[in-house]
Amino acid sequence: MTVTFIERGGKTEMTLRQSGFKSAESRDGHRLGWTSAFDVLGEYLARIIGVQNEPTEREAGPAGAGWSKKRELTIERVFDAPRELVFQAWTKPEQIAQWWGPRGFTLPICEMEFRVGGKFRFVMRGPDGNDYPFEGAYLEIVEPERIVFQGVIHDEPGHQVWTTVTFAKHEGKTKLTVQQTYSFESDATRGAPEGWRQTLDRLGEYLTRA
Repeated sequence: MTVTFIERGGKTEMTLRQSGFKSAESRDGHRLGWTSAFDVLGEYLARIIGVQNEPTEREAGPAGAGWSKKRELTIERVFDAPRELVFQAWTKPEQIAQWWGPRGFTLPICEMEFRVGGKFRFVMRGPDGNDYPFEGAYLEIVEPERIVFQGVIHDEPGHQVWTTVTFAKHEGKTKLTVQQTYSFESDATRGAPEGWRQTLDRLGEYLTRA
């Protein structure tokens, strides 16, 4: 993989070249993933220095792929708990294991290095006994305001997810917002809104016990 950065009149042209794919399907999956990653990078730069991302035709991905709101998710929830307490519930495996996942799911494997660049590996087990691995790395941690992480869902090759969780004070309570971008739509992403609703229900129940 080679990434080059060229200054173009006060802007930056970034080019990524990657080889070694086992199939065209794997290549196209990675292309979609990198396209979404560049979009997230543009949003990050816009937050820190006000730069606006300008996609080119080369970022469109495979023919007909396009962009779809179905690949994006935003869900909000207000918890009657201090922001620091809500934030801490995301920082330790013994805490996350008590609420992560929809109802009926458990988290038999919860490994995490909660630091920028640290890796995590979660394996949810469904009521049917099947395991659903999700692993990745933390990209940004601003305590107690924001957590950004990138992960891979193992139901299909190249299925990447970018997640930003923000914690804001709200009338003496905590407003939590989850924003996700997916490299492509799948059964996992179509079920994500309900999955997150149930997961945040469980988080609220955990916070009342904490």
